[in-house]
Amino acid sequence: MVIKVRERREELGLSQTELARMAGIGQHTVSDIETGRHIPRVDVAILLARALMLPVEELFLVATDGSAYPI
Repeated sequence: MVIKVRERREELGLSQTELARMAGIGQHTVSDIETGRHIPRVDVAILLARALMLPVEELFLVATDGSAYPI
């Protein structure tokens, strides 16, 4: 699974700290999600999606057979 938080955050010109503040989560959580060290719980994914102005399903890609596609 690929989580597209960094891509969208950079499109919006936000720092990790700004995104974390907007979503009400810690900056280290944002960093861990962006680097793949952490897969967010549903509630955190929803908070991030709202802060990034996206439907939550657009934050995730599922990889199967070497390819990735949106959920």
